[in-house]
Amino acid sequence: LGVASAVAEEPFPVSQDHFNWKLEGLLALYDPPKKNIAEVIRQLYATKVNVKLVTGDYAPTALTIARQVGIRTSFPYQTGEEVMRMNDEELRISSANTSIYARMFPEAKLRLVKSLRASGHTVAMTGDGVNDAPALKAADIGIAMGNRGTEMAQQAADLVIADDDLAKINLAVTEGRKIYQNLRKAVRYIITIHTPIILIATLPLILGWTFPNIFTPIHIIFLELIMGPTCSIFFEKEPVADIDLSEGPRKRNSPLLMTGELLTSVIQGAVIAAGILLLYYWFMQSGKSLEETRTMVFTSLLLANIFLTFSVRSYSETIIKTLRYKNRLALPIVLISASFLALILLFPPARQLFGLSTLSAGRFGLCVVIALVSVGWFEVYKANLPVGNDPTGVILLLFPSTDFIVYTTLQQLMPFQNPSLAGTALLLTISSSSLIAFYGLIAKARNKYRWSTICGMLLVVVALLQVLLLQTAQWEQVAMAGMGTLIILIAYQLKGRWAV
Repeated sequence: LGVASAVAEEPFPVSQDHFNWKLEGLLALYDPPKKNIAEVIRQLYATKVNVKLVTGDYAPTALTIARQVGIRTSFPYQTGEEVMRMNDEELRISSANTSIYARMFPEAKLRLVKSLRASGHTVAMTGDGVNDAPALKAADIGIAMGNRGTEMAQQAADLVIADDDLAKINLAVTEGRKIYQNLRKAVRYIITIHTPIILIATLPLILGWTFPNIFTPIHIIFLELIMGPTCSIFFEKEPVADIDLSEGPRKRNSPLLMTGELLTSVIQGAVIAAGILLLYYWFMQSGKSLEETRTMVFTSLLLANIFLTFSVRSYSETIIKTLRYKNRLALPIVLISASFLALILLFPPARQLFGLSTLSAGRFGLCVVIALVSVGWFEVYKANLPVGNDPTGVILLLFPSTDFIVYTTLQQLMPFQNPSLAGTALLLTISSSSLIAFYGLIAKARNKYRWSTICGMLLVVVALLQVLLLQTAQWEQVAMAGMGTLIILIAYQLKGRWAV
């Protein structure tokens, strides 16, 4: 601003321009960017958030500020008048390459926000003035300043930064993605743990087993009381350590779970169900009572739920790494679940209420092994997960079918009239060893999609051969054929794009 002075005597000139002005000097006003704004912009770019400078200042001022704070631009700038002159398609194309907008008035800001949203972007708009209010209201997330923001801007905004520190935006982005990822984990956990409950409750009834209803309402209610707090409290406190912020924001219309993710969760639950149903069938066929069989099934399912809680904390990192995640509810959840299990098994009134029998140390160890193997196979898969996702993981779907093959073969050679812990250990050792050896062989093959299809076809053929030899179709053959068909369908559908 120019500062001038003049000395005049009455009568004063008609116009102030007629004074004999003398220039005293220039007064420069400078409103520099905040010290941390460059770091804020850098972090936003790191999280794949595109930044645009939309200001009412002249272009030279806008370009200078953009250079100082590190805003990237491949096109010089555009003005509000240019924005208003463009048609919708021209504005959509130009907004993809332009990061600096100068001499922007309220109508131009509003149109730019609407154009970006129409292009499928999620738009967050920051502002503090009255002329920012329409654009703040139109944006997906309007962010106003608390200290220097006008009342109209604050009322139009969705969020108000009380201390005007823009670093809070990065914090909000991180917390938002953390909440979203933990919500996905909780949903996938719920899908996985409910799959064995549904299968264990329905398959014996459909197949006409001796004990068709292993669960009573009290068992289902108890399982829900354990699973509800686990998903709503435990996963809520999960850290952000395994979230890759560089992946960028999700698309507006993207589903909560992709097809591969949903399928993986269902398969995890199906494997747990296969292991427990195997134990279920074994004890039932060995002449054990309903209470003894129910005790083994219920205990194995509770233990599998505990192991699953820690396994699904990450779908790419193994439990060896996720155990180092700091979640202050991890230990309490385990202790509470273990305490409930101990109360049910050791306190006679509670045991009688649940219709269970006493459980020896050997049988409890068997339940632990079944639960560990049924859940732990996925840790083997994660440990061998290639970068960029690989269809080799489909091979691990053979795990329950491998159990069926080994079990039915051994049952024909040496029927398990009196199953023992040694027999169970032999069964699990053979099936696990064959799985690991087979996986190592397939992992070296070039065309893994073709191998996955062949493995599925092999299971179906083995099931059909057993039906022809036995002249009857038992539940093992039905499950084996179903698993083989599922592998073929998955391999065909994903065509090498298997993803956790």
